[in-house]
Amino acid sequence: MNTMSEIEQAVRYLSQGQQRLLLDWLAGELNLEMGVSEPTARYGSAAEAREFFTLEEYFEMEEESSVLHEYVGGEIFAMADPSQAHEIIAVNLVGALHAHLKDRPCRIYTAQRRLQFKCLGDDFVYRPDIRVACGETRNAQGDYLDEPSIVIEVLSPSTARIDKREKLLSYREIPSINEYVLVAQKPVHVLIYRRAEQWKPQILDSIEGVLELRSVGLAIPVSRVYNGVP
Repeated sequence: MNTMSEIEQAVRYLSQGQQRLLLDWLAGELNLEMGVSEPTARYGSAAEAREFFTLEEYFEMEEESSVLHEYVGGEIFAMADPSQAHEIIAVNLVGALHAHLKDRPCRIYTAQRRLQFKCLGDDFVYRPDIRVACGETRNAQGDYLDEPSIVIEVLSPSTARIDKREKLLSYREIPSINEYVLVAQKPVHVLIYRRAEQWKPQILDSIEGVLELRSVGLAIPVSRVYNGVP
């Protein structure tokens, strides 16, 4: 039987994708509560067969795939279908943001729209659950520049730890982002990271709390965020 130290050493040699698969399996086997409730992510057969892809290969795969993927420095990761709780929370937040920003030059995007950027020389393509970009600046094609000021992620089983660590570090490298928000599905738990506060987290774990999105001047009662969640 392998000792714990031998197991730890073996895990360190796994690729990032293999480590995520291992985390998904452990979460299911041990019935871990991570503030999430949807099934684990599905990985496409092409992503299972190879370790690294170019950015161009990723975009080609996305065009032909019915499953959304994210791209992290050459590796491709599939996104799980959202649970009912996940969708309710996301819709509640989008509704509050839309009502508040409808008369301002701001746009609200969901995971259907990719967020592409570079971090420490590597290419990244994330699909945040919600992001808000304000301003009228456009590129040569006439499209609005994708410079979000707020990014919100509703935690999912295979990405909960990634959202809290990898993505926090990555989003900090995007100059336009001032607030990064993580919302657990259960129990009530919201984390707010702000650039102006050196990314120190503010924790909301009461239904009586208020989520302040200072970048757009919006205060949302936590009860509204979780309204309708079973």
